[in-house]
Amino acid sequence: IGATSGRTRSRPASPKDTTPPLAPMGLAAADQEQGVLLVWRMSPELDAEHYDVWRGDGLQQEFAKINRAPVPRDDPRYLDTEPKRGTAQYYKVTAVDGNKNESPAAGPVTIIAKDTSPPPRVTGLSFTVDRENRAVSFSWQPLEVPDLQGYYLYRGDKGGEMLRIVGKPIDSSQSPAFVDSGFEGRGLAPGAVLVYAVTGVDRSSNEGEKTFIEIEIP
Repeated sequence: IGATSGRTRSRPASPKDTTPPLAPMGLAAADQEQGVLLVWRMSPELDAEHYDVWRGDGLQQEFAKINRAPVPRDDPRYLDTEPKRGTAQYYKVTAVDGNKNESPAAGPVTIIAKDTSPPPRVTGLSFTVDRENRAVSFSWQPLEVPDLQGYYLYRGDKGGEMLRIVGKPIDSSQSPAFVDSGFEGRGLAPGAVLVYAVTGVDRSSNEGEKTFIEIEIP
């Protein structure tokens, strides 16, 4: 007959936002003296609150968030002041809304930041002389440098010019060593006083300072 009952009210309902923002667009990277500058387009999502920046050593490896503070929505840029120079780095950017919903990642974009820092000086340089064959065996402590390519060895007369006696860098093994037996292995000149030097060189061809040692050939 059309009679209506009284209303039954539910408890207050707060619909939860579980929809993430769209991924940021236009991610690009540029190498600068201060670090790697990342820029991208501002998110069109009205509820996007900030951005997070991620860095990894490879596409198949885990990425780590590198921004200590949220990157503001209206300032889509980030300067990575601690990039791993001389090796490929991969970057991604995500947008995060007020309910902590995170967008898919933009990128990755890859860059090899120029490395201008040489390896440190070689330490622990020692030698033994093979009197019969007039040869000198060298060893030294390995350098703990991630992008180390190897070592260069130089030889010269005392007070004279020093020449590099290896074409390619000596292998950067955990027990670096080298034997100098003179030109074509004929032995070093008897009675000569020779000065040797060892340097470290990285993959960006930055060479460290020389470590010298003086040897008298019997």
